[in-house]
Amino acid sequence: KESDLQVGLVQRLLDASSSDTIVTRSYSGKPARMLRTPWVEEWEGDGHPAALPTPLQGLLVRDAMTSAVEHGIEPVLGTPVGQVVGELTQRESCAAIINRLVEQYIEAEDRMIALSQSSD
Repeated sequence: KESDLQVGLVQRLLDASSSDTIVTRSYSGKPARMLRTPWVEEWEGDGHPAALPTPLQGLLVRDAMTSAVEHGIEPVLGTPVGQVVGELTQRESCAAIINRLVEQYIEAEDRMIALSQSSD
């Protein structure tokens, strides 16, 4: 919930599956797995120029990407994201995530203690 990503982009991430990502150099010149967008699809299309090497690609697209963010052009907004995006289903606060991790750790520790005591 504390993310500063645009609301439309957050919703696209929540709606995405692992197959909605693609490895591309279109953003920075370095290979990165990103959410598929019309921007990425055009860069990766047949007959289109290849991305420039780093840092030239980033310099080339920086103004366009900044403008897309500033003007809320949601269809082209993307972000580096792994295939794990398919597991994202809801917005949660950082506190809720940390609390769940701590609870799961305590449960796992309790199971390990019980297993070690049963083998004595």
